[in-house]
Amino acid sequence: MSSPDKSPASLTLAYGLPALLLAVPTIPFAVYLPAWFANDLGLGYLAVGVALFAARIIDILSDPVAGIVSDRVPLLGYRRKGWMIAGVAVAGIALTMLASSGGGMLPFDLFLWSAILYIGWTFATVPYLAMGADLACSVHDRSRLAGAREALSLVGMLVALALPLIVGGEASIIPRLPGLLLPGAIVCFVLFCLIVPEPRRTEAEKDELPVALTGLLSALRHKPFRNLSTGWLLLAAANAMPAVLFPIFVSDVLGADTGTRDWLIVLYFVAAILFVPAWLVAARRWGKQRVLTVGAALTCLVFLLVPFIGEGGILAFAIVCGLTGAALGAEMVLPSSILADIARDGDSRTKDRTGFLFALWSMTSKIALAVGIAIAFGGMAAASRFIDPASLPFAVAILYALIPATLKFMALPFLAASQNISPH
Repeated sequence: MSSPDKSPASLTLAYGLPALLLAVPTIPFAVYLPAWFANDLGLGYLAVGVALFAARIIDILSDPVAGIVSDRVPLLGYRRKGWMIAGVAVAGIALTMLASSGGGMLPFDLFLWSAILYIGWTFATVPYLAMGADLACSVHDRSRLAGAREALSLVGMLVALALPLIVGGEASIIPRLPGLLLPGAIVCFVLFCLIVPEPRRTEAEKDELPVALTGLLSALRHKPFRNLSTGWLLLAAANAMPAVLFPIFVSDVLGADTGTRDWLIVLYFVAAILFVPAWLVAARRWGKQRVLTVGAALTCLVFLLVPFIGEGGILAFAIVCGLTGAALGAEMVLPSSILADIARDGDSRTKDRTGFLFALWSMTSKIALAVGIAIAFGGMAAASRFIDPASLPFAVAILYALIPATLKFMALPFLAASQNISPH
């Protein structure tokens, strides 16, 4: 590998910088862009929904392609960095086209540029995730690099949440997003490319592409990888539900205003960032899968209290946000670090297929997000139609907390069995 057993602080920080950049557009694009096109640009919710759904299908299908080519096909003289640079460039062009569309964009244009944006994002993200596994020589180095990446990703999300305050409202974010991101993108990627070395290719990774394709499906028969993927699917779906229902819970159950909602979100993410080092120390001592299981179980227990929080219970819910945010630190860092262990220290079914494994990981995350949103909004639609309005806040609490807690509880045995590598 290209790095020593202990990653220098400069390497660790430089490796995490692209995560900061890649996380910033996620909230504006997922939350603000659909409403901007549907309302401000007059395309309507149906057309926007169909266009973005079709683009998401393309997005999911692009993951395995990105994984295969970043494992086997160098670009610009590099295997990982080349595809990352190309992906960021493509995503930047697509984002600029979407942001500068004005009133002349048709639904097909929205689909086309959204699909291109997603593809660029995928080709930047999948090699980036795989590179963290390539660079590290030990299980602890993989946790350290994953911790830097996910902590800076959370910082990027906090920056995204602050963008409405910076630009003067949610409606102003999309047109100004490229101008806000471009300077940071240049700085982050220049530092990344200068400081972080390109991992050397192994002999197995130099196989011709048709030869490499024949062995990829064997990775799916690897038991630790299957357990981790199944656990992550349940865990990510469980995390998606409270994420999309959070504003509804705060307004309809707690009766709080948007200012309170924003501070609760900040508390959640700050707790996640602050507890990342503690989870890494714990994982080094007791093992990643054991600590990850404890973190997920903590969220299960805390969520059991949510249905008992009613109108005005802001302090109690703030405690819930702090505790579940702290647990999020484990769920953000440790699963991808365990996957890196499986990719680099596993048997012939997983070794030297790092990009492909992280591509499957990315697909699982996207499918889990869609499943979680479908359960949340489908449940809300059913509750609004069939449940008495006086009981609706309790139904929101069930969807917000108890169903996600059940999914996380189901994930625990898979997470506990996801790693067969000693922490020492």
